[in-house]
Amino acid sequence: RFCCRGMAQAQCGSSGRASLRQVQRSTSDVRPMSSMPPELPEKDPEEGEDLERCLAANPESGAASAGDDDESYAVEVAPPPLAAPASPARASPPPKANGDHMPVRKVRLYNMWPGENRFCCRGFGMTGAPGHGCTTSGMLRGARDAAVGNSRCSKACEGTIDLVERVGSINKPVCTSTSPANCFAWICILGPSALFFGLAMPYYWTSVHPLIPLLGLFFFALTVGCLLLTCLTDPGIIPRQEVIQATGSEEWLNQELGYKVLGEPVPAKDGDTENMVRVTIPEELRSQGYRWCVTCQVVRPPRASHCPDCDNCILRFDHHCPFVNNCVGQRNYIYFFGFTTSVCCLALAVIPALLWYLVVGLGMRKKGETHPMGASVGFDDVDQGGIMKGVLITLAVAGGAAALLVFALWSYHVFLILSGLTTKEHWKGRKVKSLPGMGEELTIFGRRGPRLVNPRAMVEAFPGDGPGGLVLKNSWQKIIEV
Repeated sequence: RFCCRGMAQAQCGSSGRASLRQVQRSTSDVRPMSSMPPELPEKDPEEGEDLERCLAANPESGAASAGDDDESYAVEVAPPPLAAPASPARASPPPKANGDHMPVRKVRLYNMWPGENRFCCRGFGMTGAPGHGCTTSGMLRGARDAAVGNSRCSKACEGTIDLVERVGSINKPVCTSTSPANCFAWICILGPSALFFGLAMPYYWTSVHPLIPLLGLFFFALTVGCLLLTCLTDPGIIPRQEVIQATGSEEWLNQELGYKVLGEPVPAKDGDTENMVRVTIPEELRSQGYRWCVTCQVVRPPRASHCPDCDNCILRFDHHCPFVNNCVGQRNYIYFFGFTTSVCCLALAVIPALLWYLVVGLGMRKKGETHPMGASVGFDDVDQGGIMKGVLITLAVAGGAAALLVFALWSYHVFLILSGLTTKEHWKGRKVKSLPGMGEELTIFGRRGPRLVNPRAMVEAFPGDGPGGLVLKNSWQKIIEV
């Protein structure tokens, strides 16, 4: 062994010098013999000839004989260090070390979700794709580029930004999970409601009847509850192939859906790699409308479709609604229809009452008059110049126009329910001979079914190029439908 760039090689004695010559003959990256110091003595020629005769007589045990004859030749040259294994790509299995797979980590499924959904409350709530790529790491990189540019400080900040990017709850917080259309829907609901409860509610409570504000409060709570359920409920996602195999739910899904969700396996062909699996859909199922999804690598049933926004297959897919920031499908359609119904009722209860109060109620109140609850409702107390009155009326009219659009949407979905069609089926031109009766064909009365995937399930993850530097088990497997 050497240290201090070889300056301590004299400490090894004759055995060390002989070992150095043996290393030079065994490896090609050691400096040539001509560069050795001239003061190193050579081996005895007779001793070298004896060693050569011994090796010629027994070549298989030459190394052992040399070790017995002279300890200076019993040097074990260590092989060069192996390079660190590269991270596995999605098209190839993870690298192996000493015959075993790389160490795995147990993580929650929502941290490794392959679709575009966003999760909140530690995976208990899930919403759709927000329609933008706003993340904490992206905002930090933008601020860093604007502040320091390409200086040394930017390289020092990159490590911290990478750590933020690996933590999903910090990189994609709840505030980045909503779409602009969803924010607009919340403003249209909360704005007129706040005006009603803050200004008109005391007037109707004392001067008209308490039932009017109570009715508005009931429909407000119902609207907010239905909107939250529509936004945060699983619409009926069919898990992808890698999610099914990572959670081990294939057999349960086959029983729940009534068919083999991963298809019928067929024999492999010449040229197929070990990561390729060929499957087929039975002709009986294909004639009923079962189709193979190339993206999710699963068999989807009739009326199911792949949502390009959320990048998932949805059971009885109706449409992707940006105003609720989620897909509308088999499991949350009842909540969506409840939301449109309650928001229409809320508009009928709040908008006319608010307009009546702003136009008539304020003029009937005397300046400075207060009601028993202690809040002044006189117009001069709201605004001395009358500008606020015009602003409030404008907002109320705008809310009424939005309510008319929601009423038109509600009427359209009533037609779809009576026709037994989804929005996608109607826009594609599917016809029905007659209106069906109340049964499984009606989308609102159809079976919701259980949740097919649990985002909080613990799964095995391997080092890779996925979220947090990890990939799901069998995510490199490729299934081909034939």
